Amino acid sequence: MIAELLAGRVRPTAYLLFAFNLLPVYAALEAALLDQAHLPALGALFRPELARSRPLARDVAVLAERSPATPLRLLAESVTHRRRIETIARTLPERLLAHAYVRYLGDLSGGQVLRRLLARTPGIGPEAVRFYEFPDLDDLPRAKAAYRRAIDEAGAHLLDPAGVIEEAREAFQLTIALARAVDAASPEPQAGSRPPSRV
Repeated sequence: MIAELLAGRVRPTAYLLFAFNLLPVYAALEAALLDQAHLPALGALFRPELARSRPLARDVAVLAERSPATPLRLLAESVTHRRRIETIARTLPERLLAHAYVRYLGDLSGGQVLRRLLARTPGIGPEAVRFYEFPDLDDLPRAKAAYRRAIDEAGAHLLDPAGVIEEAREAFQLTIALARAVDAASPEPQAGSRPPSRV
């Protein structure tokens, strides 16, 4: 899935499934950051202009309308990722910094490369990549630098910096696991095969 994304040849149905399964992850992260914004290490990391749930849901709706026969199901890896965020929000909330780092800086950086590739991909196009657009940010490089500074400054308030670093590794692994699960759940269709009906 990740290799297909970077090569600009991802199948729209696979990307749809991937985006659908990212939705609960972003929803959980944004709810957790808002709930824990009173903590010194997290207060500067909840920024409504970076929230991705709404544009991601819109992209899913656009793609699902184009592929009504594609079954949308929540994969176990998505559930695991969401539950991890919800668990640390209750028990080790400062580790949410790691997930904010992985998700939002990723969207502001490599996500912009993916946006251009996906916008040119047949079956996806610019109408279905709002997730990677930040209309409330006038200067994307400056916004990215500012968010990186906020994360660096938040580090001064961490009680367990090593734990946050380890959590960032976990966040990357959870994303990779989800991408691989999407690959397994959406195999390359055989020539002449008919798309499965929605269940």
